[in-house]
Amino acid sequence: MIVDLRNNEGGADKVARKFMKLIRSYAGNHKIYVLVNNATISQGEIFALRLKKLKNVKILGQTTKGMISYGSNYGIWEKLPSNKFEVYMTDMKDSNKFLLKYENKGIIPDIELNNESDWIEQALQNIKKDF
Repeated sequence: MIVDLRNNEGGADKVARKFMKLIRSYAGNHKIYVLVNNATISQGEIFALRLKKLKNVKILGQTTKGMISYGSNYGIWEKLPSNKFEVYMTDMKDSNKFLLKYENKGIIPDIELNNESDWIEQALQNIKKDF
């Protein structure tokens, strides 16, 4: 299975968890290849990290953007005491600081793909090597 997370800007964690449940049930006896690039951010990066924890998973592509541990799922603006400014507060929780190590660094793929040729073709070549 190839999971293509290239240019994935994220989304709702609730939706990602449903996809994760489906993929986890498939992963037990099958290999999974995850494509990422430098435009994979936020929930896309979190999803890639969750997949990476499964056995038989390889990440292919480019290092992700590293915009992973800050964001807002609920769009809450807070007024500052002066009432002249508002800030958009993060509501993402990273209680064990797991995600912070990827902030501004990104996720380094297991196999780097180049931009000189089609990534699907490169992924298929790497898959053939595994069998």
